[in-house]
Amino acid sequence: LDRDKNLSAGKEILDNELQKLELTYKDLDPAIKRFNFRELDDLMVAIGAGDIRLNQMLNFITDRTEHEPVIRFKSPSKVTGDKNGIVVDGVGSLMSHVARCCRPVPGDEIIGYITQGRGIAVHREDCDSFSNLKSKHPERVISVSWSDDISSSYALTIRIEASDRSGLIRDISSALANEKVNVLNMNVNTVDSTQTAIFVMQIEVHDLQGTNKVLSKLHQIEGVHSAKRGQ
Repeated sequence: LDRDKNLSAGKEILDNELQKLELTYKDLDPAIKRFNFRELDDLMVAIGAGDIRLNQMLNFITDRTEHEPVIRFKSPSKVTGDKNGIVVDGVGSLMSHVARCCRPVPGDEIIGYITQGRGIAVHREDCDSFSNLKSKHPERVISVSWSDDISSSYALTIRIEASDRSGLIRDISSALANEKVNVLNMNVNTVDSTQTAIFVMQIEVHDLQGTNKVLSKLHQIEGVHSAKRGQ
């Protein structure tokens, strides 16, 4: 029972850190061998139980990546990403994707980070995870911008804190429906001591202007203390 509990806790901790660093489970193989674990699950259990310091393991992984060859590009060019509306400077056909940690939308100031095997991760310039990556590997940072022709929708995480009351979920859902916002998923937790409801939702938006309008509408709901983008 303890192993299952520690495995679940360790996996959650590890998933969050890997997402911030734009790493995958495959990147953990050297650490599994270095710290004498048989498999990935054993590493997760140790992290969940507190038997290994997460920073110690992550530092070992990131120290290894510092010695990998730097990706260099030839003459600058601009290539528009058809799927996500992102223009990457100086890259031929390297794919790009929106970083899950900050989920930028058109209108945000953005910057690119060259990942290992997953192309370019596009972050908001004020993203905390990007700042951490940049400090460790500044040579991987690359300029990106939004295309003039954008037709995609973007998944965005928002966090709402409100006084818990009857009809709150209905009012929030109605406000989003009135703005024709598609809700991808929603989690609600309540803090009994303060009678506060905390919503973490993933919605689809088209740009920064639309995002700000949605947040403004949510702020107008009775009992809502804050409505902001998550990171």
